[in-house]
Amino acid sequence: IVAELIGFTILAGSTNNGSGISNQFGNLRVENCELIGGNAAFRGGLCHSSGGQLHLVDCDLSLGTAGLEGGAIWASGSIGGATELIMQNCSLESCSAGGSGGAIYLTSCDALLENVSISACSAGGTSNGGGIAQYLGASVELSGVAFTDCQAGGDGGACFADTSSLITWNDGSAEGCSAGDRGGAVYLEWATVVGSGL
Repeated sequence: IVAELIGFTILAGSTNNGSGISNQFGNLRVENCELIGGNAAFRGGLCHSSGGQLHLVDCDLSLGTAGLEGGAIWASGSIGGATELIMQNCSLESCSAGGSGGAIYLTSCDALLENVSISACSAGGTSNGGGIAQYLGASVELSGVAFTDCQAGGDGGACFADTSSLITWNDGSAEGCSAGDRGGAVYLEWATVVGSGL
């Protein structure tokens, strides 16, 4: 069973995890929605998804903040299972996390992003992945994804991937991104990146 949210605007939510959307072991499709200005004390400033699938189509996410990880989205799942996060024709703008993953934080899950723009997102302190941070074998496929002016206090201004994680990136760009330590655009720590058309 797939639950659907279509044509909604969610403004200025506030909670511990996922101020706009929290998905636990469900299958949720969100289409033509705006999530604006949400704050999570811990993870997923706008969306938090654990163990299920979150599918975003034609959505705009902006001004999300998280005290820990994932300024816009935090997602986890089981490695090798179904793709837990899918984003198509979406934008993420001006989101920030006190920890890693200024826009998106992924752990032990698979993600697919197609025609997505990520701009002016940041990971604070000495944290990693101003745009996307991947941990614990997370795998992300990026197609037509553009990062602009994303910043990390630590490593990977646009993308950070740690041990056993994989980035497959085709037909994308990273412009004006910066890191306080290593990898202004991308930093890999015992991880792998493959792709073309960058």
